[in-house]
Amino acid sequence: MMRLLLITVLLISSAFIAVGQTITFTVKDSPIPKAFIYLNHGNITEKIDSATLQPNGQYIFKVNPKTISGEYTFSLPGKGEVKFIYSGESLSAHADFKTLAESVDYTNSKENHVYHEFLITQQLFEKRRELIEKLIALYPNSSSQQNLFTNEITNAERIFWAESQKIAENNPDLLATTIINATIGKKPTESLSPEELKAWKKLHFWDGINLSDPRLEFTEIGGSLIWNYLELYFEKGITKEAQEVEFKKALNAAFGRSGIAENLITFWANELFKVFSETDYEGMTTFLWDSFIETGCSQVESRPLTADDIQKIRKTTVGQKAFDITIQPNGKKIKLSSIAAKYKLVLFWSSWCPHCIMELPHIKKIYETYHSQGFEIIGISLDYGKDEYENFLKKENLKWINYLDPEPYQSEISQEFNVSGTPKMVLVDENLTILSKPATAEQLESKLKELFLTR
Repeated sequence: MMRLLLITVLLISSAFIAVGQTITFTVKDSPIPKAFIYLNHGNITEKIDSATLQPNGQYIFKVNPKTISGEYTFSLPGKGEVKFIYSGESLSAHADFKTLAESVDYTNSKENHVYHEFLITQQLFEKRRELIEKLIALYPNSSSQQNLFTNEITNAERIFWAESQKIAENNPDLLATTIINATIGKKPTESLSPEELKAWKKLHFWDGINLSDPRLEFTEIGGSLIWNYLELYFEKGITKEAQEVEFKKALNAAFGRSGIAENLITFWANELFKVFSETDYEGMTTFLWDSFIETGCSQVESRPLTADDIQKIRKTTVGQKAFDITIQPNGKKIKLSSIAAKYKLVLFWSSWCPHCIMELPHIKKIYETYHSQGFEIIGISLDYGKDEYENFLKKENLKWINYLDPEPYQSEISQEFNVSGTPKMVLVDENLTILSKPATAEQLESKLKELFLTR
């Protein structure tokens, strides 16, 4: 509760508190009857207000006490958008309808002059890169042309980074500067190998980014930062459980930085929790719940999971005993514990699930490789129609044990294994101890390599 109080005080300190403040955009020759402004709350835009076109070309938005300082978007539906920063004072901007984003100019706003300069620099770079990429596509078989154009992109990136850094260095202590530094990041040396570059980025990712500014939450880049950082910790060819260890390592490093604004930690934790709770990375879900959500620092009024949901997840985590299901393929009862195999994969799937179909060829190869060594798959189909299920089995020639759940998602099997979507995989040993819950076929293969290598 104390953390929530501190966060509330922190946000109020940066809120609009003056009465009668306005955001005014004057757009020459605009025919659009209504304009809107949106708050960029991370990766989500929240509509704040609308304004009707005045005879003099003005759209006047009245600021209310609940609106906070941060990055906003002025939108003319069907025409375009302009990103801008509001930092607690009335704002006036002028633009030409034909060149809305490029022509916008602000009255007495250093913050927005700096930000606009960066946005134009970024726009020019993106247009240049797009043109070069089109040229690359015209010469698919010419390595010399490919190298030439690739070098041109590298040079364009170098110029963009240098110009952006100069803008930031010349204008310290602005939210615009924080956004610029968060967008471009620190530039590494160009002689690093891919492995060295990844390690360098992990070490220097946060360099130069003002994480003490609570307004960073209310910017578009603010929502992407934590995901961009986690991406550096994603490793191909390791088990899901090992991957979760890497993700936790990343979050501990990020959230443990000195001076980081409390509301940023809360915001990121909740965003991560919402996403991970919809995946098979249940270790991340419980980690975020234990560390941030259950402790009371959640900003989310409607959580995607409850305490009861978390307890269901804990019952099926690695190290726990799996429920000894009984199935009746071809009318004959079989218990999971009676299946003679060193390792058994309970695979929940459905013929209408695109991800299941995508993973299936890899899973079939894994089965062919390890079945003779003591690996078995028990496929539990959650199809709603028997015909679809049988046609799919026949088409794909699935040779492992297959069973159609008569009550998809509602049966005892689905409930005990906490199945809310497909595919879902649970790998157990002879004693039904859960060894892994792979999210992908690649993670399953990594775990089986590990297991059969140690036997």
